[in-house]
Amino acid sequence: MFQGSGFAVVAVSIVGVFSAVAGGLYMKLRQTRRELQKIGATEEPVRESQGSGSVLAPHVEQHLIDMIRKSNTSSSTTGSMPVLKREEPTGQAR
Repeated sequence: MFQGSGFAVVAVSIVGVFSAVAGGLYMKLRQTRRELQKIGATEEPVRESQGSGSVLAPHVEQHLIDMIRKSNTSSSTTGSMPVLKREEPTGQAR
């Protein structure tokens, strides 16, 4: 009889600890959501024209787009992959 009640005490204790941790995390989540809502309400909306969200510089991105467009017309006849050349910002090829 003592062994069965000992198991029950351990099981209830474990459930209690996990419930307390889950409750604490839930309260932290609610607090963080409130803070984010306050920040979102006070900030200015970001304009779409500020950037395309690309990690590349605009001139590099435009250069790649131009190279892809040029290679699409020539690769359909040759069947080979395009070769990209790295250019310095001044326009000199390496």
